[in-house]
Order: sequence, then C-alpha cells, then structure tokens
Amino acid sequence: MRIALAALPAVMAALLLAPASLFAAESTRIIGAVRGAELCPQFVCGAAVFIGQFDGALDGTPGKGTWWVVVNHEDLPEPAESAPIIGGRWGMTVGERGLGGAIASGTIVNNGDGTFTVTPRLDVISGGEGTLMLSILLDHTPFPPTVTGGVGTSALPFPDPTRTGPALTPPATPDASS
Repeated sequence: MRIALAALPAVMAALLLAPASLFAAESTRIIGAVRGAELCPQFVCGAAVFIGQFDGALDGTPGKGTWWVVVNHEDLPEPAESAPIIGGRWGMTVGERGLGGAIASGTIVNNGDGTFTVTPRLDVISGGEGTLMLSILLDHTPFPPTVTGGVGTSALPFPDPTRTGPALTPPATPDASS
C-alpha cells in the first residue's frame, strides 16, 4: 500500500504533463479544391459515382491527390428545389495518406440551368476523424458531367466552386484605399 501511495504523485505528474493527444484525438483538418467527373448516374448504377483530383492541404501540409464519392439521393429535384442525400461512401488520398468514410446526409439543389449544387456531409471513419463538407457544382451540360468545388472542415471557409485551381485560403478582402 505504501508503494502505491508513494507512486501516486509520479503517476499524477505524468498524466498532467502528458500531451493532450493522449486524451482526445484532434479532428482531421482539410481544405482544398476538387474537380472531376460523374462516372455514372444513380438511375443507371444504383448510386451516383464521382471521381476527381484534389489540390489543397491536409492537416496543414499542402498536397495533391484523388477523391471518389458514391452517393445515394432521392430523385433529382425540379429547378429551384432540393432533394436529400440519404447515404453513401467516400475516399480520398492526399500524398501518401488515405482518408475515407460514410456520407450521412446532405442536399442536392437544382440550379435550373443544367447544374446542381451538391453538399454531402462526409464522416471520416478511416485515416483520421471528424466531419468534412464537400461542396460541388455538378454540371450536366457537358458529357460526361463535370464537378468543381471544394472540401473543408466546418471551421474553415470553403473554396469558391466557380474558381479553378487550388483555393487554400479565402480571397483577400479588397483594400478600401485602392
């Protein structure tokens, strides 16, 4: 008993000085631009299938990679209406690191011009943890349909889906003196 009591201060000091990562894992941080194509619509394949390229930063380290999404949704909405995303899976590689998980929810909005704004919530299950948001503009006017947009954590600004190329930081605010 005396040995246990004598060791108690050392154990308490070790716990107090231990890094916080031992107690709570930090959420995966990502921000970047995505572009790609729709490989197969849901009415043909049973799920909408997308692939593409990523250019951004993962946990503060710049990187390029690939991504894929297999999403299930209600019927495509009429112009100016939305439909819920009801599930799916996703994966991404950035450099050597892989991430993946489930799609829990989201929406598809018909913009009325052959484009749709698609915003699924991506739950990170492998390679990290947390929740990411994908915000893409799906353009059905070319064949195959194209996608552009961004992915990020809810705490970070999303890249503008109408911009091309990487969008790691929000655009600078114009100086009032110029």
